[in-house]
Amino acid sequence: WRDQLAREAVEYFGQHEMLAALLDAPRHISPSYHLQLSEALANFALYLAGPIVEYFDGQLIYAGGDDVVAMLPAENALNCAQALRMAFRGDPNLHTEFDGALDIGEQTGFAGLDADAEIFSRTKRFVPRGYPLIVPGKRADISAGIAIGHMHSPLQNLVEAARAAEKRAKKEYGKAAFAVSLFKRSGETIQWGSKWESNAIELAGEFAALSAGDKPPLSGRFPYALAELLRAYDTPTYKNGKAEPFKITPTTDFDPFKVFSEDFRHVARQQSSEKWKTEEGKKEREQFCRLADDYLKDCDNRRLDDFLGPFLTTTFINRGGGE
Repeated sequence: WRDQLAREAVEYFGQHEMLAALLDAPRHISPSYHLQLSEALANFALYLAGPIVEYFDGQLIYAGGDDVVAMLPAENALNCAQALRMAFRGDPNLHTEFDGALDIGEQTGFAGLDADAEIFSRTKRFVPRGYPLIVPGKRADISAGIAIGHMHSPLQNLVEAARAAEKRAKKEYGKAAFAVSLFKRSGETIQWGSKWESNAIELAGEFAALSAGDKPPLSGRFPYALAELLRAYDTPTYKNGKAEPFKITPTTDFDPFKVFSEDFRHVARQQSSEKWKTEEGKKEREQFCRLADDYLKDCDNRRLDDFLGPFLTTTFINRGGGE
């Protein structure tokens, strides 16, 4: 109730012990609240989900309320999932992803569509230009599951894998998160995930840019060399006679944050091209390493694959070609 009352009313109730408890009680959920919530969910599903998926060269399969199923090129999946989350919350930063086509403005919780923009001209949905659409807002959040597989993989299997990844995101990462399952043709499966607020997607994008092109500053072998070095630490510990899986967390005789950080820099130096051996290149490499350090901190008490995931997934997608 506190956020719903005028300042004078809050001061009055605060003077009385029994009434003060009312201020922190949940507000009444009225029929008008339900109507507005339904409108916000419908706006997201009807007017935002489809154009955003199409913007990332994807195909929307289903959208209803806060549920979305879509098929996309693997290299666009993470960015699309993040954009859908930003639209669901009415994040003002979203308009930069679409060159201003989604002009949300400074106030969160709304999305104003530019009906003349190309991404909206490809859809039958139409909203008057500049019309503000209410969406669930910044206190709402979503979880996403992403399954990446070969183009000839049974689609239903990937859909089920994506659903399982979504459940894993909620269970292992505490909701407001995403989880990825990567299925290689060899049969190997890589599973990882993170909270949206981490810089995992930014780190994956930065690595993709640094390892792409004819003469990239960072070799595509980098993730495999890093994984080979760090997996040596991925051994179970024993407590009361029971084996416990390795988690990235300090112990009395081992601090993975310091060790992994140094190993990361070592591999980055070893896998650098001539571009990163100049003074300017060394600064760029250190900037990349610091970005990885920030993500490593977010992986506290998590599996090693959660840290390696952005690099291994990005490399697999970049080398996949027609797959």
